[in-house]
Formats: sequence, C-alpha cells, structure tokens
Amino acid sequence: MLGLSRSKIFELLAAGELPVVRIGRATRVAREELERWVAEQTSWQPRAGQGLLHRLQQRIEAKSP
Repeated sequence: MLGLSRSKIFELLAAGELPVVRIGRATRVAREELERWVAEQTSWQPRAGQGLLHRLQQRIEAKSP
C-alpha cells in the first residue's frame, strides 16, 4: 500500500513512526490510521516564483484596486 520495502516498513515500525496495534507478537496497522498518517506526512509546497499558481496569483494581484 505504501510502496515501500519490507525492511523500510520494519524500520518505521521499530522507530515508532507508524501507528500500530500490537496483539501478542503480532503487529497490525489499521488502514484508517495508516491513511491518516500518510495524509499528515504529506506536504506540498508550490515553488515560489514558478508555475501556474504563481502566475495566477500575479494576475489576481494586478487586477486588485
């Protein structure tokens, strides 16, 4: 689901990075918690001074009185 290697998942689990439920020796990650964790880890910042978003902002500012 994450597209990560098994060893990377185990590394994240050992570091306490992923939200887990432990039942005896079994470790489980609830889908809802995993999706929430991914959303929290995801950040998108447009590059300042480049791209469509910047050009649109310039147009809006130019039209403002």
